[in-house]
Amino acid sequence: MTKKIVFYLLIFLFFSCKKETNQELTTENKIIRLPPKIIIDENTVIGFACYNSGKKSEPVKKFSEILVEKKYPIILKELNSINIADKYLATVICEKLLKKKLINLTEKEINQIKKNKNSNESVNTCAGCTNQEKMTLKELFTAEKNYIAEETEDWLNEMIK
Repeated sequence: MTKKIVFYLLIFLFFSCKKETNQELTTENKIIRLPPKIIIDENTVIGFACYNSGKKSEPVKKFSEILVEKKYPIILKELNSINIADKYLATVICEKLLKKKLINLTEKEINQIKKNKNSNESVNTCAGCTNQEKMTLKELFTAEKNYIAEETEDWLNEMIK
């Protein structure tokens, strides 16, 4: 009996990570309409282990390549990006590079970093197949503990030595 329960739980978990979901859920002659699926542009998401594949989001991949190639001027330009995910990553990277004395920042760039850290602009975040939420840049920088800040720090320590 317990093997059967474990089997059904595993099947449930497997299908809960599925990309497509039904718009209706039927339970005992009742139809419950599910809210419409939110479609998120993968180029505007911050995540280090997204979806059931556990892959990095597109902005993280992009900045990883820039860091490997040490093209720091590109990162400085992204401090003013329209893409909020790029803006967040550029901000945290610039702070880390400055701390390691790998770049110098102008007064304008320092002010932009302060502005970004206090911004109420929202960005989508992801972790795994079930954890997706929208957070403001201010929340990402000021929350005592959030999974994106922790994962960002780990990623930066790996990328910038």
